[in-house]
Order: sequence, then structure tokens, then C-alpha cells
Amino acid sequence: MARPTGIPGYLHHKASNKAYVRLNGNDIYLGFYGTKESKKEYNQLISEWLANNKQLPASSGKQTPITVNGICVAFLKYANVYYRKEGRLTSEYSEYEVACRLLHDHCGMTLASEFTRKTLKTIRDEISQRGWKRGTVNARIKRIKRMFKWAAEEEELIPASVYLELKILGGLKKGRSSCPESKRVKPVPLDIYEKTLESCPPIVADMARIQYLAGMRPGEICALRPCDLDCSGEVWLFIYQDHKTAHHSPPVCSEIGRG
Repeated sequence: MARPTGIPGYLHHKASNKAYVRLNGNDIYLGFYGTKESKKEYNQLISEWLANNKQLPASSGKQTPITVNGICVAFLKYANVYYRKEGRLTSEYSEYEVACRLLHDHCGMTLASEFTRKTLKTIRDEISQRGWKRGTVNARIKRIKRMFKWAAEEEELIPASVYLELKILGGLKKGRSSCPESKRVKPVPLDIYEKTLESCPPIVADMARIQYLAGMRPGEICALRPCDLDCSGEVWLFIYQDHKTAHHSPPVCSEIGRG
């Protein structure tokens, strides 16, 4: 029997083998194509749509499924605002761009609700063969998990069960994977440090001495201004308000000299 004119069709999304129907510009997925369950869902949805004057009832609870690529696009929009410091994007944003490229290359058109820990493990196994350090591989897999947590917790784009399943996948263990280990960055020997100071301009040498005594990061010593110093006591204090981990803890107070 021919379908009545004006009734949206029962369509096939070949990439996922899912049935869907397009109502008022929205693609609504119904289950695996050709199954009795998906056809029943289609008939019920069309009946509701017709009864509601060819509008999808707000109470239907239907939501257009989002692909993995869709999660990436939505998250990068969020990250473009969140991962900023003094108006500039931080390096963390670039790391999430890498994570999104990995997802796009491996399973971009997969429905996000069908992204499983097996898929994530496949990505991890593949990038483990690129020569990346074990810590780098683990960090990038963690970022992918964080993206799906955000999608479930903050935006409700996917069921929470998707993230909870990804969470089960642990990180690569030291000595139990093909990934090379990162070499520990050791401090510069004191004798080399002192010889280097002899070749530095006076201001740079003073900055290096203060950095050594106070344990400051390079960015912190470069940002230091005379007005930032509290010289009222025997020990001078520099209270750095906008340090690297300012969003986790109170301002850092460093002892940098003696009056």
C-alpha cells in the first residue's frame, strides 16, 4: 500500500544501519533498519505527529541523536571559551583539538550513544604504535573521556551510561605496553647553573637567581614587577594571583629575598 502524500518516510541511515524519520527538519532515529521495533516506533511517532497538527509533541521526549563529530564540534565551542587565560587560548585547547582529530579519523560518523570502550581501546591501541610516549597516550585518552563526561553531565547530549562505560577503560601501565617511557627531566647541576650566570646579562642573571631561590616558573619571574613585591618585612613576598593552577587553589606566596 502506498504511503499517503505528505507523510514523512521511513528512512535508512546506511552508515549506522539505523532507521530514522525526518519531522519538521529534525532527524529522529528509531532503531535498527527493517526491524519490527523500529517500524512500530515509526508508526507511533507519525500518529503523534499527525494528531499534533503535524508538529512533534513537546512531551514525546524525542531527541535527534548526535554523532561523535557533533560532540567534537560542541565541545570545541565550549573549550574555546573555557580554556582561556588573560583572553588567550591555553595549550589545553590545542590538546583537545588533537583529541577531536583522533575521534574524527576513527569514528566521526558513529552515533555518540554507540561509542563504547572497545572503540576507545581501538583508538588507544592505534596511537600506541605512533611512537608517542605512554604518558602522552594516556593523557589524550583521558581528554576524550572528559569530552564525553562533559557531553553527558553538562549538556545531556548523550546518556550518562556512555561515559560510565568509557571510564572503565584504564590507562596503559608502565612496562606493560609498547609505548616508550618519557625520560625524567632532571634539574640543571648547580655548577652549570652558576657558570651560566656568568655569561648572562645582569638583569637576566638576577631573574635566574630569584627563580632558583623561590622555585618560580619562567612565566612567573617574567611577570614580576616591583609593585607586586611586599618589602615591608625582613623577607620579601611576591603574591602571584594568576598562576598556572589559580583555578584550583588560592594565590601563591613566594619568598624571594631578604631586605
